[in-house]
Amino acid sequence: MTTRGSRRDPVKERFWRDTLQRREASGLSVREFCARHSLAEMAFYSWRAEIQRRDRESGQSTLRSPREPRVRAKKTASLKAAPPASRPQFLPVAVTNVAAASPVEIALPSGVVLRVGHDCDRRTLRTVLGAVLRNMEAPAC
Repeated sequence: MTTRGSRRDPVKERFWRDTLQRREASGLSVREFCARHSLAEMAFYSWRAEIQRRDRESGQSTLRSPREPRVRAKKTASLKAAPPASRPQFLPVAVTNVAAASPVEIALPSGVVLRVGHDCDRRTLRTVLGAVLRNMEAPAC
């Protein structure tokens, strides 16, 4: 927040104006809103007072005065009725089959390398590994 006579930060002021409007539209108390959005209550109240002061000085009236009664919005479980600020945000996700492109390689101490594809079942792998290991333990002829 800025004090009188110091330079204003338009980005901060826009953020707090938007935040104050979202809080009004949410129907939440200041405490609930600040907790949900990780905001300090004191910063919220300070900026609300500062913006109201700025609006009075410039002749604007964009926010309700502290003495005006607040109308709480009905709380509803439906996401359709929730204000846009409280709706969950989703991003598109693409799932790829990485296992199909990268087989597992098993390097044995003898230098033998087994490459096991993604379509190999557990039973077959156990049988092959058992045979290879038994063969390694057998005395050389």
